[in-house]
Order: sequence, then structure tokens, then C-alpha cells
Amino acid sequence: FSDDNKARGTQFEKLCKWYLQTDPLYAAKLEEVWLWDEWDGRWGPDCGIDLVARDTEGKIWAIQAKCYAAHNSVTKHDIDSFLSESINPKIDNRLLIATTDGLAPNAVKVIKRQNEVVPVHQAMLTNLLDASIEWPLSLDDLSTAKVRQPYTPKPYQQTAIDEVVSQLDDRGQLIMAAIDP
Repeated sequence: FSDDNKARGTQFEKLCKWYLQTDPLYAAKLEEVWLWDEWDGRWGPDCGIDLVARDTEGKIWAIQAKCYAAHNSVTKHDIDSFLSESINPKIDNRLLIATTDGLAPNAVKVIKRQNEVVPVHQAMLTNLLDASIEWPLSLDDLSTAKVRQPYTPKPYQQTAIDEVVSQLDDRGQLIMAAIDP
């Protein structure tokens, strides 16, 4: 990303659009994703909402993208404009995407209160790193990036999984070593 904050923000917004359209979790949920300035339903200039999406139920999502150093935290001040702008009646869900797992205590509190009005979902650094996609090496490579193939257990691992699962009632957890293929 650029060293210039405004340029970096714009670049990250484009990457977030690609992420939402590519990651199987969101691609199955969202029919369309727009940058704010591309969305026909916008009610003014960008005042905190970076992207907008329409899900498979026709609900509209307001999305804010924060490109921070991993050691930084998203503060209440950082999300105030997003939260106030996205309380618009056109918005059904909200999503905060950030390149950090840090969420300052006051930000956590205000998000919890806001969830009672319009839900605020989060895709933080750990979620981004765990996504089932192969991240592009540059923004120029977005069209060539692809979904990561799921791991297939070896036959002896599948046997162990099947044996454990057959003995479970409703709940349980299986943890076993895996060796990269």
C-alpha cells in the first residue's frame, strides 16, 4: 500500500471489495458490493461509509475499511462517523473490516450499544488471515487471485475423524495433529 494515508485508504477499500466478492463466506452472502461512490443509493459524500453491499435477502450493508498497522487499535473516534452515518434507514447491517485485531475498550462499548439498533459485524486481522483465499501479491493481481483449496484429510485421519464423530452426541471437539501436504 501507498505511504500516503488517503491513497492507502482508497487502495484498501478496493482490496476489501475484492475480499467480499472472493472469500467464500461473504461471496455466498453478498450479491453485490460497491465502493461508496459507485452506489446509486448514496445520500451524499463519503462521511464514514467506505463500501456498501446488498445481501441475498436484499438487505443493505454499510462497510468501513480500516487499514492500520497490526499493533494499532481501532478507537471509538475512528468509527464514530461510520456508526452515525450508517444509522440511516436504508442500512440493515454494518461491517467493520480492519487490518488489526485491536479494538479499543470504548469502541467495544459503543459497538455493543449500536448492535441493538443495527448490527455491527467485524472482520478483523485474524479473520482476514484465516480467510479461504489466496491473497494477491499486489493490487494489480486482484483478477488472478483465487479461493484456497480446503485441506483434505489423509485416509488414516479421515478414519479417526469418522470414528470420533460417530461417538459424539451433540457437542464435542476433535484436535489432532496435521502435517502439511
